[in-house]
Amino acid sequence: MKKLILCVLAVTALTVSPAAAFDRDNGGTSTPATPAQQAARVVARLTPRLVLTTAQQATATTLFTAEFTTLASLPAGVTTAKAALLAAIKVNDPVAIATAANQLGSLHAQAVIAEATASAGIYAILTSTQQAAYAALLMDND
Repeated sequence: MKKLILCVLAVTALTVSPAAAFDRDNGGTSTPATPAQQAARVVARLTPRLVLTTAQQATATTLFTAEFTTLASLPAGVTTAKAALLAAIKVNDPVAIATAANQLGSLHAQAVIAEATASAGIYAILTSTQQAAYAALLMDND
């Protein structure tokens, strides 16, 4: 039971971080940042580290916007699956537990796919020197 709860918490944490989804640079309010705003922040951080060209910045912005758009759709599904899992636990329904766990696993996979797809697209547009630096950044973020 403890392992199941820890697994659910891990999947939830690995989807979208609520702190990452809010724009705190808008006068102190916590307005959700759009995927385009999130992408712009990531590109702004990567540009000096990788010395991105204007064309690379534009492509990276498109790729990261797609990633964050996908990630933004996942929390609602995680909430629903967690509620279903809790309900299944309360009535000791192994089939419903398996179904909810599979839903959570699928949502986690969608997040990993979105992140890896964006990273692969970024990697493809970089020079070999930039690729080495980007690979190091990706390893540091794990």
